Amino acid sequence: MTTTPLTHPTPLSRPTPTPPTAPDADLLRQLTDLEETRSRQLQAFPEADLDAVRSARRARAQRDLRDVRTALVRLAEGRYGICTGCDQPISAERLEARCWTTTCVDCAGRAAR
Repeated sequence: MTTTPLTHPTPLSRPTPTPPTAPDADLLRQLTDLEETRSRQLQAFPEADLDAVRSARRARAQRDLRDVRTALVRLAEGRYGICTGCDQPISAERLEARCWTTTCVDCAGRAAR
């Protein structure tokens, strides 16, 4: 009678975590293009001698430029698409509509009130 040596079961192998993927090149290009566009818009509206409409357009371009730059930083840090208000994912639909947004619809609504 031959004896078979006891073997220990091998532990289940865990999949090797994949490193984070590089930022989406299309998104990066879109944000960079927006940053350039908003910068040019600001240059077109000098701060002096603006009527109410031009002043409002300049303020909007400033806000958008700030938000685009924030989105670029968040993309580089791997936090793009996460709401700054509630730390939940921002819906794909919202990001498609406003790729520079940093808040989900609910948090944006609360901030507007």
